[in-house]
This record gives sequence, structure tokens and C-alpha cells, in this order.
Amino acid sequence: MERSWRQGDVLPPDAAKLLGCPSVQERLLVVSHSCDLQRMVGSRLAIVMGHLGTPDTGKLGTKSIRWLQLPTSSNELVNYDIDTFHFVEASVLDSCVPWEAKHHREHATVIGRWIGQKYDRLALPDSVVNALRDSGVGDALEKALKRSSGGILDVRVYFDDKATPAVLTFLVIHDATGRAAAQDVCASVEKRVTIKDSDLEGRVVIAGAHPISEEELKYAQWRKTQPWRVEYLSLRETPPSEPPAR
Repeated sequence: MERSWRQGDVLPPDAAKLLGCPSVQERLLVVSHSCDLQRMVGSRLAIVMGHLGTPDTGKLGTKSIRWLQLPTSSNELVNYDIDTFHFVEASVLDSCVPWEAKHHREHATVIGRWIGQKYDRLALPDSVVNALRDSGVGDALEKALKRSSGGILDVRVYFDDKATPAVLTFLVIHDATGRAAAQDVCASVEKRVTIKDSDLEGRVVIAGAHPISEEELKYAQWRKTQPWRVEYLSLRETPPSEPPAR
């Protein structure tokens, strides 16, 4: 019998309670790929825990490595925590049906990108990290993202380490509603680069910050970029190589 489950579905309260989520304020989100759910057996079902929350633009899209805020089909907001990522027995899917009023199926692309970014990071030489810190460019970008409205989906970086000095280009990716917000973020970065050019000279070249819509970004361009995440910048920081054990 084919399972009706898809990535972005939420386990109903009874099933969630058996898995350690007794409160209806907590949610268990299925993050395994939809195609894998049909024949999955054993402890291979990937889930993350979330809690009901209030609007927070810093948790939208893939701005944060740790948090992802998603609206439900019943207009609630849930904050999911990547640190709760773990595996459970796939057989739980056969004992219940998805919690229809609480699903996030339409956000499957964002969910997949959010899960993937914890294990895919931009590793910059410490000299470049220090230049970004001393100039305040990194802080300017993070502050602009936090104050931005919804609509910004991701920040990608093209890093050319073969140039002397190395070259960084920022791409602020937005949806149909986020053009103005992306332009504001890019303007904040470029303003800081202009003010603090002396702190960057000879250490790294910031070639620009450019707003680009998700429709305009071609796959070939995307492959040449890496995700910008302030949590994993330095080569001294070791990212996880596999999902954490629970």
C-alpha cells in the first residue's frame, strides 16, 4: 500500500507523543525526501522538532542554519530547530496519517535547502575571515538580513581564491516579493565596503553584492557559489559530516 506521506508533512499528536512530543505546541516535521518515504524501513525516517512561535524574519527561508520558521496550512507559525534533527522508525508512518491542517508540503524546497546547508558550508581562509570582521562587512550583511522583511530566500557567495587578493561576490536571492529587501541588503554591504575599504585592501576584494530573483538564478551559476553562513566561516571550525546522533 502506497504511503500518503510527503516531505513537509507533520506527525499527528498521538504519534508525536509516542516519540517524545507530548505537547500540541510542539511539532514533528518529516524532512526525508518524498520519494524515499514510499519504501522506507528501519530507523531511517528523518524528523525535526518545532514549537509554535511568533513572526521572526531572521528565521525565514534559509537565513539561519539553526532555525526555520514555516507557516502551517491553518495559519500558525512553527519554529523548527536543526539541533533536534534525528532518525526514527519509518513504521510510525503506517500507524497514522499526516496532520492535514498543520502540513508544510508547499515549502518542501526550502526545507530541503535548510537541512542541506548544515552539512554544506563556505570555508574561508582565516585571513579573509579576519578582513571581513575588521571591516565590519560580515556584520553589516547579518544586520541587514535581520532587519529585512520576508522575501529573501538565501545568500550565496562566489569565492575566487585563485585571484590575488581573493575575490568575494555576494548574491542575495529573493522571491517575487523580496526585491526591495534584497536591494537594501546589497546597499548596506556595498556602503560598508566603501567606508572600510582600507581594512580590506590587499586582503580581499569585495566585487559587489547583487540582488537576484530565484527565477533569474541559473543552475550553472548556482553551482559556482556556496552558501554564506556566519556560523561556519573559518577553516578552523569543523562542520558536522553527518546528521547528529540522538
